[in-house]
Amino acid sequence: MRTSNPGKGRHVVALFRLCLGIIVSLTLAMGGVALNTGPVQAAFDIIAPAGWPPPSLPECVPFTSPPFIYSCCTCSSPAQNVFFWIVGAPPWVNINQNTGVISGCPPPGASGFPGPIYNFQVGCTESCSCPPSCTFVDCIPFGGASLPCVTLSPTPATVSLNVTPNILPALNIVATPYQVAWENMPFYMTLSATGCSGTYNWSATGLPAGLSVTDATNGVISGIPGPGTCGGPYTVIVTVTDTSCTCPTTCPWCCPPVSRPFTLIVDCWANYPIITYSTYTACDFDVEIGLGLKQGQAQVMVDGKQEAMLGGGQSETFTSQPCQSHLVTVPQTILGQDPNTRFTVVGLNYKTVTDTDNHAYFDYALEAHIETGSDPIGVSQPPGTGFHAIGSYLSTTAPSPVASSNQEGEKFLFREWSHPDGNTSTSRDLLLTVNKSGKLIAKYDRYFLLQLKSDSPYPIVDESQWVKQGENAAWNLALQKVPMDNFFGTFGGRLVPINSEGSHLMAGPYTQQIKWRQDWFWPIFWGVVTLLGIAALIFFFTRRQAAPVTAGATAPVKEVASHTEDITTAKTPPVVPPTPKKKASPKAKSVEKPNFCPKCGATVEDDALFCKKCGKEL
Repeated sequence: MRTSNPGKGRHVVALFRLCLGIIVSLTLAMGGVALNTGPVQAAFDIIAPAGWPPPSLPECVPFTSPPFIYSCCTCSSPAQNVFFWIVGAPPWVNINQNTGVISGCPPPGASGFPGPIYNFQVGCTESCSCPPSCTFVDCIPFGGASLPCVTLSPTPATVSLNVTPNILPALNIVATPYQVAWENMPFYMTLSATGCSGTYNWSATGLPAGLSVTDATNGVISGIPGPGTCGGPYTVIVTVTDTSCTCPTTCPWCCPPVSRPFTLIVDCWANYPIITYSTYTACDFDVEIGLGLKQGQAQVMVDGKQEAMLGGGQSETFTSQPCQSHLVTVPQTILGQDPNTRFTVVGLNYKTVTDTDNHAYFDYALEAHIETGSDPIGVSQPPGTGFHAIGSYLSTTAPSPVASSNQEGEKFLFREWSHPDGNTSTSRDLLLTVNKSGKLIAKYDRYFLLQLKSDSPYPIVDESQWVKQGENAAWNLALQKVPMDNFFGTFGGRLVPINSEGSHLMAGPYTQQIKWRQDWFWPIFWGVVTLLGIAALIFFFTRRQAAPVTAGATAPVKEVASHTEDITTAKTPPVVPPTPKKKASPKAKSVEKPNFCPKCGATVEDDALFCKKCGKEL
């Protein structure tokens, strides 16, 4: 028979209570702890080189990666061939199919605003000659042992390229005012450009006969305008190219030539017939002011002394001695009635008159003052402020984007130009025909930087984007559950993203911390299963089977006082002295040796000393 063990039973109950306490504690811990962390990249078969890609790739700057590392099927046979490929890459990204080297050059505008991130995948295919046989389960024989075995990389590597605006300034031709040449007289002018690397090559079309680009590197136009070229204005188109850029090969779209027009006038006064004097007589010379001077008068200086005040269309004759030359000068500029307008001499404001060249002609062109500025105030002011001839071209470029000098995470993006006449235009590169004075304003939109971060010691999330002021910035990061980086991660413990998506109204720079909570479901599940298994083993081994009672053993006697008859029969019979044995009658034998227990009524054998059921001694 089996008997109970109260002491060890209590130990089993205590163990179960301990399990229950652990379960409750872990359940309470499932409320979650916010952690600053990011997703851990899963294992892959194609491995990007260490340190690549870089944090950002500027526009128009060529890039080349180290070779990608592959871990595809490796064949035991000598012949093998690895073929690299990319999926989802922009057209300006290429991969060397044999080496796994990625190269390219982001074109202008690839960064956009804000700068996007280009995601694509890199994979590989490996083929092996099968003989003697394909020994790797990943290799797939095609048609038999004599054909190659091919393995595709099951998990391509994901590459993210962050393109940022080019740090080099854009190539731009400096605005050129009216130029005046003289027919049959030497002419010289120099063109100017800014931006890019600073090494240029110049060309020009529309020049009058006799003039050409004589120094393409420094932008020099020179020569002698030929007969019949007097007049104009000539619209000359000049073109500049940055020669040090690698554009013709690596980035053909990054350094396009820039062209701008300017106006050239060829004057006729130097083409007058030469007067030859046969005798030495008095040599008079004339000074004339052209009709371009519509307001005010020009102060005529002869050899440094004021000799006359002439208005537009007026002239005066001065007497000179034979074989004498005189230096005639007039003011470079004359103010008009409006302080924002003035008259500027066309060409040189001085001339030396002689016996053979005795006429000095000066003409003026009306100029208007253009003031360039920006809105909001404080953004970098575009070039071009100053006086410009009416009818000439004003060429300028609005910088964009412009970093804020007031705070980090603030930028300005060009929106449009506001012209002096009230018109608007949206191109950053402006070519304006000047027709009146006024303000030329570059208007900008304000953008703020939205940053999504989680910092070490957990894997890092570092995403950012520029969002226009007042707009609702939304983000949705494709974050997966991440295994805990401790013992519980082995048993299914995960970090679950809490705020991987959301939005924020941008009234200034904003940083959103990405938070995670702990998911204890599977560690608790396996912990409970383990503890229950241990408890079951302990319970099994603590139960034991009672030893059987032998014939000579004394059975324990329980005194039960529930019935009067049991109390009577439970008393030990008195010891009587032995009497001589006599043959008992059948009736006496049945009294001494009853065949049932007087206590419990169970049937007993004739020679039994005690009841096997209740232990009553017979």
